[in-house]
Amino acid sequence: MAVKNVVVRLGQSNENGKATLAALPASLRGAQANTFVFNYENNALETLNCDGVGTNLPNNNTSHTADQTGPILQASAEAVADLGEIYLFTMGKDAASLCQSSLFQSWNAESLDLYVEFATRWNAFKALMLAAGHTINILYISWYQGESDSFVEGNDLAYYGIFKRFVKDIRSIVSPDSVSGPRWVTYLCHQYIAAALATSQFINRSLNVAAAQRRVGWDDPEYRVVETNNLS
Repeated sequence: MAVKNVVVRLGQSNENGKATLAALPASLRGAQANTFVFNYENNALETLNCDGVGTNLPNNNTSHTADQTGPILQASAEAVADLGEIYLFTMGKDAASLCQSSLFQSWNAESLDLYVEFATRWNAFKALMLAAGHTINILYISWYQGESDSFVEGNDLAYYGIFKRFVKDIRSIVSPDSVSGPRWVTYLCHQYIAAALATSQFINRSLNVAAAQRRVGWDDPEYRVVETNNLS
């Protein structure tokens, strides 16, 4: 069994990305060498490819916006530069919340929504890797989400407790399948959205969410945060 390095990427529209393909450097266009992504819809491990129409994921989300891509391209290029090869599992859902909400799909384990879908997709990925003769070694799990919860009053205050349990729950699903215990990387919730939506209440709630994301990792040596500099 060959050990293969895997990055798990989860979140909302930030993870799907809003970068235009036209703005990508030439090195990130076309098939990405030594970069393999799990395409759930095809039940296949495919070479990551950005062909000018859309990435071939399709970010595990059939409603992925055409002509746009996400941070997965840069992240995978960095991983290949360091390690020579990378396998990607990604699940980004536009307008997804962590707390339960009547407005958005939820990642909350109690909602039995995206959390259950993640477990289903992960088991399919694990089976495919096993069939290919691969042993999984998760380098890190990334989480790029938060703005949806900033729209709902009260979700910002509930975020800390729910997120702390969520990190534990996701690790409990994937850790038994990995050679090493995975590091968790959180991309901090940012405050900028379209000017018409960036009310003072939204900004304050998004600051509360970002603060909760920082605090969750205070006692966790394998937890990191990334400042996104207000970029989606």
